[in-house]
Amino acid sequence: LNDAGVRLSIGSDSHAVIDPFMELKMAEYQARAATQQRCVLIDQAGSVAPKLLDEIGHTNGYIALGLPGDGDLVLLDADARAMTNLNGTEGATVADMAMTAGHPGLVSGVRVGGVDVVVDGVHLER
Repeated sequence: LNDAGVRLSIGSDSHAVIDPFMELKMAEYQARAATQQRCVLIDQAGSVAPKLLDEIGHTNGYIALGLPGDGDLVLLDADARAMTNLNGTEGATVADMAMTAGHPGLVSGVRVGGVDVVVDGVHLER
């Protein structure tokens, strides 16, 4: 599908577990199983994380929903153990670390349309 130019995106139909990090990882894992290759969903530079996070996890989702996505932002806890330099990997980016060890507990903040809806890991409406 990806090679054919289909705009892949993720989404949840469950209220029991909502984990976009796992959904993005599973998209890559399913592509690997289908092709018997590693690093299938990659950007032009050959990196998996930007393709999954930026394109599949963000841009294509907004396109599918018909929304602009302007001012929306997910903030990750940069001090969390999962966000530290994994195994001393040189050049690892935040995107790489989020795709390797990301989970919903890393989300420290969410902005929708520039308005904070989650601060310090707590949803302001709850």
